[in-house]
Amino acid sequence: ANTTLISTDNTIAYRETTAAEFYGNVTVEKEEGSETLPFTKLTVSTSISMKNLVVTRVGNPDSDGEFTLYCTVDGKNIQIRTGFSEDKLGTSREAYFLGQTINVRGIVEYFDYNDTGDGTYQIKVFSTEDINGSMVRFASATS
Repeated sequence: ANTTLISTDNTIAYRETTAAEFYGNVTVEKEEGSETLPFTKLTVSTSISMKNLVVTRVGNPDSDGEFTLYCTVDGKNIQIRTGFSEDKLGTSREAYFLGQTINVRGIVEYFDYNDTGDGTYQIKVFSTEDINGSMVRFASATS
């Protein structure tokens, strides 16, 4: 198989998204008319950012050490899934995140633990840099 390098040194563009938009609908125009679909379903695997999420609960790590942050923002619940383990934090995940206000950037993903079709859409972050832009302990993230 042949591989062609198209470009290098590109910066990922994160579409700033609100909780209302995340759980809202989008009307898509098609040749045969329009269709209204959930924003999350249309944006799976695309990069977004969201600001001012308050971490209300920190989930237990899975076998890879990754965990979920359960957050609220603008009266809505949003799950943030980490792509890193607790050992990257230098302290416990609860001590680091619980009660904090965070800004995140990641991709929209669908998680269905039991493969029952009633999963949830969440934002997957891949490194500690995707939360508030650094590993620095934070008091708030209102910027």
